[in-house]
Amino acid sequence: RSLALFDDPRLRGRELIVKGRVFPKTQVLEVTFIQSVRKGVVHDVFYYCDICVIKFLAPGPCVCCHEPVVLMEKPAGKKNTPVD
Repeated sequence: RSLALFDDPRLRGRELIVKGRVFPKTQVLEVTFIQSVRKGVVHDVFYYCDICVIKFLAPGPCVCCHEPVVLMEKPAGKKNTPVD
């Protein structure tokens, strides 16, 4: 699922802060936290299901209702903001 994050064209070319872990003796990266830097401001980046009110770290269908999730960015102190 982490690869799906890097395939999202809306995030390509952006400055990202990605935290995660690499599994021992593999090259598998599990992304645990994503942020973007826009105009010098750090934003939390996540995918969100409005129906189930669940956050995800990768695009795709919601694991609960199977509807598409929406890419969101949330600067400090702001409500969830969809990404164009």
